[in-house]
Amino acid sequence: MCIRDRYLLSSIAFIKDQLDFRTFIFGADVSCIVSTGNCGQFAPYVGFNPFSPMILYGILISWPYYLFLLFALGFGVIRKEFWPLFAVALLFFQRPSMFSAGYATLAAMAIIVVVRSSSFKELCLMLIGKRQ
Repeated sequence: MCIRDRYLLSSIAFIKDQLDFRTFIFGADVSCIVSTGNCGQFAPYVGFNPFSPMILYGILISWPYYLFLLFALGFGVIRKEFWPLFAVALLFFQRPSMFSAGYATLAAMAIIVVVRSSSFKELCLMLIGKRQ
């Protein structure tokens, strides 16, 4: 079992055993927001996985990450033109660092490219029931 598997299983165990309403909303501790290195005593062995933003920062701060994953995976599966967006979503599953400048720029560029495409406009019109 590799170290990432252990981190993922540890995060699932943390969610199952220790996640309460306060931790779900605000994260494990304030020190986790400032520096994840100080967070070891509150949420040990979390690592980088899709659950770590919720555990470390809470859903109040990490909701853009989960909204992006929902958007990217949803549209990436619907149309083959959006597969690059699906690939970016898979990258964010491995490295949920959406709050750093480089990853945030990558996510913003992927969303802008998809939203500006004609396929996206056609898909939105189809979903709301208005055909051109």
